[in-house]
Amino acid sequence: MIPEYIISNFETLQQADDAGHLAVVESHRIADGQVVYLLCAIAPPAEDDDDGTYNITPFAEMIDGNPYELYEPPHVEDEVGETSEDPDDASDSLGDPTEPSPDKSES
Repeated sequence: MIPEYIISNFETLQQADDAGHLAVVESHRIADGQVVYLLCAIAPPAEDDDDGTYNITPFAEMIDGNPYELYEPPHVEDEVGETSEDPDDASDSLGDPTEPSPDKSES
């Protein structure tokens, strides 16, 4: 079961994407100083914000490497609670994670 806070964060990401306020930004991980890329919601400055500061909220660290080699495939359950027959088929529809994804505007 996915925790409620994860679902809430995902819904926030969807809203940011719908508004065009989603970005990947470069940062440094505090624990080890490693350069990382973060999926962030970007909130534009409020109208009464004199300095024009954007609020950048990180939600996820992008995976460094091939996720198909790093993680076991998730087991997706259908509406009746049965696991799909071949969970490996789901990865085929996502495409190659090492290739750039197509631009949304092209579809």
